[in-house]
Amino acid sequence: MSSVVNGLSGWTGAVFALLAFAFAFGRRSPALGVLGAALSAPFCLCAKGYPIVGALAWAALVSNFIAACIVGLRRDIAVAALTPFGVICAFLAVLAIRGIRLAR
Repeated sequence: MSSVVNGLSGWTGAVFALLAFAFAFGRRSPALGVLGAALSAPFCLCAKGYPIVGALAWAALVSNFIAACIVGLRRDIAVAALTPFGVICAFLAVLAIRGIRLAR
């Protein structure tokens, strides 16, 4: 795996993806939404390895691309489609802050 993908599979990828989605919502740009969805893919694929969030990570990845496609048409539905990704980010952030590890 390349060093770029390794770097994006951690919190860096999630932060860049959320920033790209924020700009996509501000400009109503599907291109920036697709960039955000592509940047979130390594993070979601890394998160699918955790036992609790495995299936939700796949749903987050698919819903990120759905949100990217409809951000220019219906922002309210696009925000709802980003909910699984936000839930995974918040859940893993709380676990990281508390020092809880899901892997051995």
